[in-house]
Amino acid sequence: MRVFIFFVLMIFYQAGNLYAQTGGWLMYWGVHPIGNKWELYSEAQVRQKRLPLYHDQVLVRGGLGYKLRSNWSVGAGYGGITFHTDEEIEWYSPDYFEHRYWVQSVYKSTYKRLFIEHRLRGEYRDVAFAQPWRLRYRLHFDWKIHRSMPFNIHISNEIFLHNSPAVYDRNRFYGAMGYHCSQHCEVQLGGLQQNVGNTNYRYVQLGFLLH
Repeated sequence: MRVFIFFVLMIFYQAGNLYAQTGGWLMYWGVHPIGNKWELYSEAQVRQKRLPLYHDQVLVRGGLGYKLRSNWSVGAGYGGITFHTDEEIEWYSPDYFEHRYWVQSVYKSTYKRLFIEHRLRGEYRDVAFAQPWRLRYRLHFDWKIHRSMPFNIHISNEIFLHNSPAVYDRNRFYGAMGYHCSQHCEVQLGGLQQNVGNTNYRYVQLGFLLH
């Protein structure tokens, strides 16, 4: 619980240090069970460095997962990402396209109303301007405010590392409020700060989750 309180305080600390322009991050994420052991992943994102209409990236990702235990799963999949570097170029005419292949391990635990998830993901990025291999680790907290209420608080931090002399790639810090529309559907609204080198980007994030 003390770790959770620390992450809550980090949100306010990070908010006071944001200086970049605000962008938008629209996300859909789904986990679709296949029997007791297998599951399909589906994901789509639209990232905008500046609101409302500048499309920076559009991402579509999918994969297949297998449950080793009830709280531990592994998975692999593929993602396609478009990159836009010029504000005048339309969203359907990207400057670059990336093929991204990934494998991951996800471990989950609970403490009363606090849900904790560790995700370790390895990626191979087939794109001209980036290092091909990248490792990501995300620590995610999901705290249910009250047993009888459909609201959750989400806090996560993810670090990205790659195989070059400058090992550090970027860091993403996220905080949001979630609302459960049903047992299998949630809407999240929050903020994300991404640190890339010496530059910070901040985003308003709206997410739709199916599970």
